[in-house]
Amino acid sequence: MKRTFWAATGFTLGVGSSLYVQRRLRRAVQRYTPENLRHDLGNATNRVVNQTKEFITDLRDAAQEGTETMRQTEQELRAENDFGAQRHR
Repeated sequence: MKRTFWAATGFTLGVGSSLYVQRRLRRAVQRYTPENLRHDLGNATNRVVNQTKEFITDLRDAAQEGTETMRQTEQELRAENDFGAQRHR
């Protein structure tokens, strides 16, 4: 009885693991076919392009904000200096 049980268990595990490995291999082969590679590469390329565009937009916005802040600070400093110069006259 013990031998029959272990033989059946071994057979079941062997068939189950074979089916599992076969399924995984099929998925891997399907995933790495040229069509799927092209699709995955296209998606990755689009992601990189979009991230680059977002980075450039953020960089441009930061530069504009910095320029505006610089102009405001310059105007404030000029106003302070003009006011100070008039006070000393």
